[in-house]
Order: sequence, then structure tokens, then C-alpha cells
Amino acid sequence: KLFAKALSRVPRDALILREAGIFEYEKGDMKKARRCLEQALDIAPRDYYGRFFYARLLDDAGDSAGAQKAYREVLRHVPDDSEVHTYYGRSLGSSRNLCEGYVHLAYASLYAGSPKKAAVWLDRAKKEAKTEAEKAAIKAFEEKAKERAKIMKNAQ
Repeated sequence: KLFAKALSRVPRDALILREAGIFEYEKGDMKKARRCLEQALDIAPRDYYGRFFYARLLDDAGDSAGAQKAYREVLRHVPDDSEVHTYYGRSLGSSRNLCEGYVHLAYASLYAGSPKKAAVWLDRAKKEAKTEAEKAAIKAFEEKAKERAKIMKNAQ
């Protein structure tokens, strides 16, 4: 009721629309959530938090290709967000893109401060890697993990 009241006063406020969309998403009303999030993103296309929830909504609706495109867009702007990597990795895994999914779950663990868990996901990715692109993604992760370990060691 409060979101409806706020939107009746300022119907094109991207922040209120986004928060209403997230609220409806978490409540389970995907139709209202989609409408609010789409309106919010029309107004503020650089709202990557809103785009993240829109990606989740697309995934839940069975549009994994659309969801994965949205996750990639979010990660271009917030590449160290463990939660985005988690949902993207799960989405990729559900689409049977196991190697890339495991790599993103490894990133999620790395950015969440769990390098041991990241290593487990990376081992799974290595077992699934078949193409040169997949092997390059694993190598890129390993470089990022080394860089991050060095930074953490220097910070102590």
C-alpha cells in the first residue's frame, strides 16, 4: 500500500519503482515486479541493482538467455559482486553451461572471502573445460585469485 501511495504521488521515480519491484519480486508477484522493474530501468538504465533483480526475475520466468545477458551487463559495471556471480553461475549451470557456471561460482566465493570454496568450484570448472575459451576463463580466474591473494597478504 505504501509503494502504491508513493507511486501515485511520483509515478516516474526510478528509486521508488525499483524498490517496489524488488518488494513485489520477494513477495512473489512477478507480474507487478516485472512492470515496476521495467519502468524503473526505462528511467534509470544504469541502475545495476535494479537490473540484477530484473535478471533474477527473467531467470525465474524461464528466460535464461535474457537473464544471462542482464547478469553480464551488471558484471561489466560491478565485477566484484559475489551475489551477482552466484546467481549468474547458477543460471549458467541450469543452462548446462557447467564450466562457465562453475567459474562464476568460484568468483562468487573469491569475492565473498572464501578462497578455499573458490578452489573447489575451480576444480569443478577444470573438469568441465573443453574449449579454449573455457580454458582461458579458468586462467583469467587463476590470475585474479593470485592478484587478490597478494593484495590481501599485503593488507595484513
